[in-house]
Amino acid sequence: MLSAVVISKNRLPYLALKLQSLLYQVNRKCLDILVVDYSDNTDIADYCRRMNVRCIRVKGEFNISEARNVGIRYSKFKWICISGNDTIVDKNYFAKLCGLIEAYRDQKVFFLGSYTHFAQNWHSMRRVISLSFKMRESFGGDTRSAYLQKVLASLRRSMISALLLKTSYRGTGSIESISPKGNFREVLNLPVVRGITQQAMSLVLLHHLLNCALVDDNCLEKFHDCIFSEAFRRGKLIMPSSFQCFSGEMAEALNGYDESLAGWGAEDDDFILRACFLGYRRLLSQLSSIHLDHGTDWQSRRDSSDENIKIIKSRNVISQPRWGLNCSSQEVC
Repeated sequence: MLSAVVISKNRLPYLALKLQSLLYQVNRKCLDILVVDYSDNTDIADYCRRMNVRCIRVKGEFNISEARNVGIRYSKFKWICISGNDTIVDKNYFAKLCGLIEAYRDQKVFFLGSYTHFAQNWHSMRRVISLSFKMRESFGGDTRSAYLQKVLASLRRSMISALLLKTSYRGTGSIESISPKGNFREVLNLPVVRGITQQAMSLVLLHHLLNCALVDDNCLEKFHDCIFSEAFRRGKLIMPSSFQCFSGEMAEALNGYDESLAGWGAEDDDFILRACFLGYRRLLSQLSSIHLDHGTDWQSRRDSSDENIKIIKSRNVISQPRWGLNCSSQEVC
């Protein structure tokens, strides 16, 4: 009934977690999972083959809009949900989405969702998250940092154990017995301190999942109830447009995504605005995914987004025959 298209470029551990969240969906039999790979190597295609997931690998210099059009062309079902490889979803996510599709099946609509960050919350800064992942990449392949690796592994095991046990201190044996006036507990309950602590534990858990994703195919499911609980999401940033779910008929009417838009940014907004112009109504659903934080070159993204906006403002048509679903010269395998 629904094609779940995942656009992926490198970041194999992220894709592994994404596929884990798709493979344990309660309505898995109703899903057509398709990965569109435009990476620099064959690692993703090999992994998908091992996981028995359909994968389309494109050759040549593809951008994200071209990859999305490939996903639309090779989708099996009428309704298509497109997302990136850096988000994970609750096991009931696509069952609820199918319910929305059924409720609005006779109307010209498409659906949008939201997402929350896995680690980043309202106390955090992007540079802190980026620095953390840069440190992880630097230490990951450095054999001279064996001692540091042991320290980080020990810290990770301790915090993961704390998350699994979900220990709660109450009664006479509580933390208050350490501090007669309960000062320690009061400090821990301060919003800023609690937010920073939650972010630190979330970041450690994320690194743990990324390290285990390729060797343990069920590592995400072990923490499912914890990750998708209200307590885990409390204080996290909520951002719009985590996915786009639309019919193949709407995609054909728009001729897909504008392939002249390279890099990141604007291609989503352009697709949505053109759909609204043709009379399709966008519905903001209550469905929310979780974004797996990663280091980002914000300057590069800003530059590509600015260039895309210039392209959109310079034209006055909904669809052009030289780009979109009808035009893709690169080889697909």
